[in-house]
Amino acid sequence: HLKKGANVGYGNTYRLKSDKKTAIVPVGYSDGFLVEKTNDTFRLIDILRNLYHDLFPVRHYAEIGGKKAEIIGRTGMYNIICDITGLDAKPGDAVILKANPILLDHTVVREYV
Repeated sequence: HLKKGANVGYGNTYRLKSDKKTAIVPVGYSDGFLVEKTNDTFRLIDILRNLYHDLFPVRHYAEIGGKKAEIIGRTGMYNIICDITGLDAKPGDAVILKANPILLDHTVVREYV
């Protein structure tokens, strides 16, 4: 449970506007989640794109217990944070994420539907 005003996500760039119940999901860039093929943190265009996304975030969602949970904050190397306020979620619940299978690490379980 996090209080209003808490900072979350990689770099603590996302500030909560209200109290939230959150879940930390152990998947991140190291697994290939939300990796973009053209992303390079040293190119000016990518620095500007990251800044733009910090100011005007693109919303991504996970499915936890059959319900949609918004991923809040920036994706970290090893985890993401989901807003599970109002969801009946508990530790150990399965999380379903949509990702590009080409960019995922070989250790990530793939299930195609």
